[in-house]
Order: sequence, then structure tokens, then C-alpha cells
Amino acid sequence: MFNKWLANHADLALDAANHLQPIWSQPRVKVAAFADAMAHAKNRIRGIATELGLTVPAGLAS
Repeated sequence: MFNKWLANHADLALDAANHLQPIWSQPRVKVAAFADAMAHAKNRIRGIATELGLTVPAGLAS
């Protein structure tokens, strides 16, 4: 049940995050680039899923 939920909602969350990229990349003082923040978030979710024994969705695999 959790694997199905994660597969569905991970894709939705990744799509939403990618649509925020233009806002994130607007000129201002930035602590981190969008690509770095996205990689960190994906890595964190992969780690949590692995700890819980869940299947990591394909969108988070890279």
C-alpha cells in the first residue's frame, strides 16, 4: 500500500517541484541552486524510503 502511494505521490511532488524551478531561479541572493536543492531532496526521500523498506520510485532513482 505504501509503495503504491509513494509511487503516485512522488511523481506528483516531482512535477510540482519542477514547475517551481522558474520561480526558484529568479535573480536574488541564493544560498543554493535549484538543481542542488532538488538533488538533496531526492536523496533524502530515497534514504527514508530505503530505511522503511519501500520501493524507490523511478523518478527518484536518478
